[in-house]
Amino acid sequence: MIKDKINTLLNLDPRSRVLYGNIIASFGLRIFNILIGFILIPLLIHVLTDYQYGIWIALANIINWINYFDIGLGNGLKNKLGEAFAKSNFDLAKEYISTSYIILICISSIVYVLFYVSSYYIDFYTLFNIDPSNLDSLFLLLNILVLGTLFNFVTKIIDNILMAKSKTALTTFKFSLSQLFTLIYIYVLSFYNTQNTLLLSVLGLTLFPVIFNVVFSIFYFSNDFNSIKPSLNSFKRQHINSLFGLGSKFFIIQIGVLVMFQSQTFFILKLLGATDVTQFSVAYKFYTILYMLLSILMVPFWSSIIEAYHKQDMQWIIKKLKEVFVIYILLGVSTTLILVFFGDVLIKFWLGKDFFIEPNLKMTLIIYSLILSGLTIAMNVINGIGKLNIQLILYIICSIVNLPLSYYLTLKYGVSGVVIASILLFCIMNLFLWKQVFLLVNGKSYGLWDK
Repeated sequence: MIKDKINTLLNLDPRSRVLYGNIIASFGLRIFNILIGFILIPLLIHVLTDYQYGIWIALANIINWINYFDIGLGNGLKNKLGEAFAKSNFDLAKEYISTSYIILICISSIVYVLFYVSSYYIDFYTLFNIDPSNLDSLFLLLNILVLGTLFNFVTKIIDNILMAKSKTALTTFKFSLSQLFTLIYIYVLSFYNTQNTLLLSVLGLTLFPVIFNVVFSIFYFSNDFNSIKPSLNSFKRQHINSLFGLGSKFFIIQIGVLVMFQSQTFFILKLLGATDVTQFSVAYKFYTILYMLLSILMVPFWSSIIEAYHKQDMQWIIKKLKEVFVIYILLGVSTTLILVFFGDVLIKFWLGKDFFIEPNLKMTLIIYSLILSGLTIAMNVINGIGKLNIQLILYIICSIVNLPLSYYLTLKYGVSGVVIASILLFCIMNLFLWKQVFLLVNGKSYGLWDK
């Protein structure tokens, strides 16, 4: 039996071997990242106060909105590069990469100028509901966050290139290194008693991802990717429309994702306070473990679908989609049982102390994770194929509805209200997107379903 299994693996088609290789490598690295993340959270809570940690989480989520100012160019670049590599057109790939770098540098410069100018007119303490007596250096903190995010915004292009080359495990490895060094940095910082702990923590949390982006970019552009290394001469204005044509759809979808996900902590901070943000953040990290695990599988899946679709290998997509769905069912049942029966014990072991999480928040996050995981599978198939109009329309409608719905439900049900709002909207999105997946992979898509 074992011999037959090994022979089956050895006889996989090349695309499947690359996919499974990336999944296996990514799985080990992502588990490592999850473990580091679970160690980092109680360490940060120890280094900071609950209030400061809540501020950090809320501000980091809001500042991460900057990542969406690439106007979908990152995902558009990944799909365009995947198509160029499938056709072995490396000159075109180099032009796409060079054009993307220059565009993102320009966007980053504009965003920072806008942030700096706005600081003269906006009272950030009032905007974020932060007590000045608990944080007297908010503008400096925001500067560190914004600059770190903007540098990451530009340098993370290497991730899109690696994923388009079906080297997704390397992007996970890079992230693992940055996480490990961040953990070591925060651990060392925990031995020092300083008034600037929050600022120093944020500096480390934003700096290390940029450092490893730069290191990996220099290494790969000097070696494996030398033929597609960016240059000013390879900037082609005519590719802007090409990249943004697909990228603009990704951008609108990203804005929808931004509203659906990142607004959660903003509503909690604004309506309930920073301490409730800490409760939500810890609970979210723990009770959405299914979504984190499934995301490990789906990152390389997107890249493989790009190649399979452009080579019209729909049977391969159907086969792999069935395999992913079986894994989703098995993981969903097992993680739900563990979280329901052993969740409190595991959280106490994880944090090293009792930590109160509202029972309603626990159950809503488990349901949320199940629904979001199913939605993630459908979205990765559709994103790889590039038929984005249905998803685009859904995110526009749901993101608009989400704002008043989250506001109302947060006031009515507290922290769990923002989760309930997302559950209701994600259920609707699942119905439409899974119908589109069925039509696309079976060659039956028509009209809007095929755009």
